[in-house]
Amino acid sequence: MKKLLALLLAFAMLFSCATIFVSCDNSDSYEDDDDEKKNDKDNEKDNKDDGNKTDSDKENDDNATASGTDLSKLNVTYATPFSEGKAFVRNGEEYNRLHCIDTTGKILFTVTHPNEQGYLYVAEGFYNGIAALDFNTTYGAALLCDANGNIIEPSAVGADIFMISETEPALRELFKAGYICAKKTTTTFAGTKDEYAIFNSDLEITIDFSANLPMIDAKIYKNYVIDVYSDTYLNLDNGDVGSVFDLLETITLDHPSDAWENSFSTGSWDGYYDLATGEMVIDLSEYAETLYDCGNFEDGKAPIMFAVYDSIVGQKKFFTVLNESGEFEFDPIEIYAYYNVKYYHDGTYVLYSLYDTDTHKIAVIDVEGNMNEITIEAVGTFYQVIVNYSDECIMFKQAGSVQYYNFKLEQIL
Repeated sequence: MKKLLALLLAFAMLFSCATIFVSCDNSDSYEDDDDEKKNDKDNEKDNKDDGNKTDSDKENDDNATASGTDLSKLNVTYATPFSEGKAFVRNGEEYNRLHCIDTTGKILFTVTHPNEQGYLYVAEGFYNGIAALDFNTTYGAALLCDANGNIIEPSAVGADIFMISETEPALRELFKAGYICAKKTTTTFAGTKDEYAIFNSDLEITIDFSANLPMIDAKIYKNYVIDVYSDTYLNLDNGDVGSVFDLLETITLDHPSDAWENSFSTGSWDGYYDLATGEMVIDLSEYAETLYDCGNFEDGKAPIMFAVYDSIVGQKKFFTVLNESGEFEFDPIEIYAYYNVKYYHDGTYVLYSLYDTDTHKIAVIDVEGNMNEITIEAVGTFYQVIVNYSDECIMFKQAGSVQYYNFKLEQIL
């Protein structure tokens, strides 16, 4: 274990020393709103009327209010995709408040920052019954939120912060896998000491507090963190550490490509390599002049894009899917020139373009080469458009509103 504890994340130094208060979201404005946020005037009237109502009447009123305040009545300036049937949205410039909605647009609960001038964002949506919310209090830190809107602070597990940050993909992937890294800091006459631990989604400790941060910046595979470059793995369930090569001899990967990585060198893609052995497993060098993008393998498949420059029409792009044998699942099909691959889920690839000034395009392509696409008319400026994804939907947010689509590109909300 001592060997493991010597392995720090490249960004561990940031987490160890960062105690400043910063904002972690790039989607919204960070300028303070000089106008003091006030409660709805209708609430004041309702409070006056409550004196003449029974408890049952008040409960019915509460339910009616929750169901009536749906997504269509909000000026949505910030939103997240659905995860476990829930998403978070912000209304207008209420930076200190987030509403949690269900797939019908009903507000389930509202989370409010204790500081009226505070900023509240989502570090990660719901996984295993909890979400991670950034209360903008400590760099790289979050508080947990259960499915009923109850906030769980790190003190509940004897820690100072939960290390879940929307700007650190490794910490979010760890959270999605059902694990949470927590940190506590102790200051004595001898100095300040940071200690880290790993908890599961039930907040049960799996790796006890220790002086150094466990290696969690490498590839997360099931309950393992695998760092082939240092030939070290970490078992997140019990803290065991060992050689990656020994581990791969004892566990069965879902697909051989789970241990592969694409390579970009000398200005072109040249293929995929086995991370454990360093050997090339798929050679794509023959397409070096036209290869535009090589995606990572998931479920034994990887998206491949080619770009060809036509002297008359300009750039043309083609898309196909590569299997583990190095073969194309279908002949490359021509796609819109400005599409980029942004998401994969269950045999479906999502492409989108935000380069048009008047319209935006979203396409879905399956592993058989069937493509479906829609064009969405732009509202507001280009910079107010955000496309995001989850395993449950495609989110398209424009100025003042948000739309959700399934992977058949049918609007679900």
